[in-house]
Amino acid sequence: MSLKREKQKAKEAREASLGGALVLAAISLLLGILLGVYNLAAIPVNEVREMPPEEEIQKDVVYYVQGQERGGNSYRSKEAALFDSRPGSVALNEAELNTWSRNTFKFGAPAKPGEEEEETYVTLKPAAPKFRIHDNLINISMSMEVEIFGKSQKVLVQSEGTFSDATGVWEFVPLHTYIGSARIPPDVAAPQLVSKLMNVFEQSEDYEKLYAMWNNLSGVEVSGDELILAKK
Repeated sequence: MSLKREKQKAKEAREASLGGALVLAAISLLLGILLGVYNLAAIPVNEVREMPPEEEIQKDVVYYVQGQERGGNSYRSKEAALFDSRPGSVALNEAELNTWSRNTFKFGAPAKPGEEEEETYVTLKPAAPKFRIHDNLINISMSMEVEIFGKSQKVLVQSEGTFSDATGVWEFVPLHTYIGSARIPPDVAAPQLVSKLMNVFEQSEDYEKLYAMWNNLSGVEVSGDELILAKK
């Protein structure tokens, strides 16, 4: 065998060894990231009624500020106004949104007689969405039980943002999204996660009415502490 051939084989062996090492390193890094996200997601957030003073905020703690839930029964008349065919605007505060959500979304109903629940490796069991409005932003949160291979864990998913019709349809645009204490990257993962969470609205008996109403909106704005919906 020529010296040139031996050098070529040695080079190929080194490249193969380096390539294998890089692949293993990449896999180890990915597993480490996933494990880190999982561990962070398992860390409960600090639930508060209002944010503490700036000097008392802990930088390594994720806070969840609970929205107002009492005094929102006036949502019924506003819901009726949204569903009728007359144009106009309807302003909803967080108490009205939370009361509406609590009375609209019911999860965990048992399977009907003769029906079998689909067996899956990963099951998501959401609770009714909750809302908080502040500083021209809306926070949408959801307590969710995640079951993986028979083991379940409760986590809080929350996303804060605003609305945009850049795609021709009014959509929620997340700015900050967390699963437990794990922050989700905003560019790709967060919108996909939020899209999955928004699918829970399809589980409402009024989904078709909600869908038609939403598509008939000419404006969606978070202003101060209200969500303002303008109908065409």
